[in-house]
Amino acid sequence: MKNLKLSVIIIALISISYVSSAQISAGPKLGLNMANLSGPEVKNNSMLMGFNIGGFCNYGFEDVIYNDFGKMLSVQAELMAETKGTTFETTDPVSGDKKDINYNFTYVTLPVLVKITFGESFKFYGNIGLYGSSLFGMTIDGEKGRDHDANPDTDDRKWREEYKGFDFGFIGGVGSLIPISDNMDIMIDARYDLGLNKIGEFGNVDDKYNDIKTSAISISAGLVFYFE
Repeated sequence: MKNLKLSVIIIALISISYVSSAQISAGPKLGLNMANLSGPEVKNNSMLMGFNIGGFCNYGFEDVIYNDFGKMLSVQAELMAETKGTTFETTDPVSGDKKDINYNFTYVTLPVLVKITFGESFKFYGNIGLYGSSLFGMTIDGEKGRDHDANPDTDDRKWREEYKGFDFGFIGGVGSLIPISDNMDIMIDARYDLGLNKIGEFGNVDDKYNDIKTSAISISAGLVFYFE
């Protein structure tokens, strides 16, 4: 029993030393989203410009995997607030004038990425992974809801209630790291994410938009702080 306890302690100490010696980096990031929606009934639409802002934490394996691949490999988790959606071009039935209507979704997103980094000083990287998003809010043409029952004594039905509260999908991209000190880099990142979940709910005001999915091209910049 004593030998078993000693073995457990030794394994725990080795594990702690690995974690403490592995290179960890973190930092803030922000940028632009060029978002769109896709689906069989999505027509006359274009990209919607939005934003992304948040932070990340990266775990490197160079002191865990003792070869060149270990120096290149890391796992990165992020927590982001971002906007997605699309811009529809519609025609006013009375005047015949064309008008753009923005479908704007605000998500809190958690991407988890496998990252491969190349180079010594000025570095390049590629990453790929999955993300999950929670719908925080939604507006259509700047409005949060609509009068759904013609009753002035009841509150407007929120657009947020007519779309699924969760989205998920694939994400991947490339970027570069520009050193500005021994323990700090500037990060430039470009990526594409593709939603796999149909975010429309049955019963929304536009039933034809039930079968829609999200996508976005993101360009962001941030600071990377290294901790050893």
